Amino acid sequence: MKARITLIALLFAGLVNCAKSVPVQEMADAHQEIALAEEEQAAEFAASGFENAKQALLDSHKKLTDEAYEDSETRAVESYNLAHAARMEAAPKFTEKTRVDAETKIKSAEDLYAE
Repeated sequence: MKARITLIALLFAGLVNCAKSVPVQEMADAHQEIALAEEEQAAEFAASGFENAKQALLDSHKKLTDEAYEDSETRAVESYNLAHAARMEAAPKFTEKTRVDAETKIKSAEDLYAE
């Protein structure tokens, strides 16, 4: 009887542990936000925040190997937030750089056609 109760308790504990979900959506959101930040050259214009976002996502992945799903989710959400902040910091600088580059190319093209 005790063996049966112990077996049922172990099976129940295993099922409860399996019921904890891997934070797939949070990790995907963080990965996407990091990719967007990279497109806006956050590595150049918001280096610290961008690197912290990437590190938080790596930490989130490492937490999965320890089956620390809640910690993994927390780090994934932090990664998303850090990447978003890096994007917001980089966006005006990236926009200005893009504008200056475009004006330079337009001026060069005008000079070529002026001759």
